Amino acid sequence: MRYLTDDEEAKLRVRVGEDHWPVVELALNTGLRRAELFGLRWGNVDFKTNVLTIPRAKAGRARRVPMNSRVRDLLRALPSRLKGDWVFPQRQRRDGTGFSELHEPRFHSCGERRRDQDFRWHDLRHTFASRLVMKGVDIRTVQELLGHADIRMTLRYSHLSPAHLLDAVEKLAEKESGTGSGTSDSSEQNLAPPEPTRERLRGGKPRATRRSRTGDLLITNQLLYRLS
Repeated sequence: MRYLTDDEEAKLRVRVGEDHWPVVELALNTGLRRAELFGLRWGNVDFKTNVLTIPRAKAGRARRVPMNSRVRDLLRALPSRLKGDWVFPQRQRRDGTGFSELHEPRFHSCGERRRDQDFRWHDLRHTFASRLVMKGVDIRTVQELLGHADIRMTLRYSHLSPAHLLDAVEKLAEKESGTGSGTSDSSEQNLAPPEPTRERLRGGKPRATRRSRTGDLLITNQLLYRLS
């Protein structure tokens, strides 16, 4: 599973060029699959609700992807806005599926190290998910944003959040320290002499218990005084 570091993203931007970079940045901020992004129509972009609608996702049903502020700015700046149906109208296939002139070879040479040579378009989607997890977003939310039908697909990213997991278990320590004084106070209260209690006879009349008769210090002191 491959995702971009910040340095690799900068290298990729130089290699791809500013003319093609908006579509790459949109992928990094939405996690859309290539077919979903290049097949996007302006009718599926709602700036009022800030939602992108994918009429038919990979799972076969429609899904909605929220747009952050960067996505909204990128879409508003595209030259195709208010000029046609397609968000990315470059070269349309006969079946109506839109795709960009950006090709895979540009990604294969986005860096100098061998690790950069195997970068694919789909890894932009991996980068989107990985960055969400590393920022502490819960797996269920990431699953919904990616449109995964099976949570096991999303759990592949769970190992990328060790700091987030540490924060989670640290909350248990905070809870223990917060209730520690309360536990101590309650134990001290338990050490205090108990109040006299009463039992009830079968008839319902109260009867003093043995502890209440012998535990009264005043009565005990009077008895000892007389015996002395």
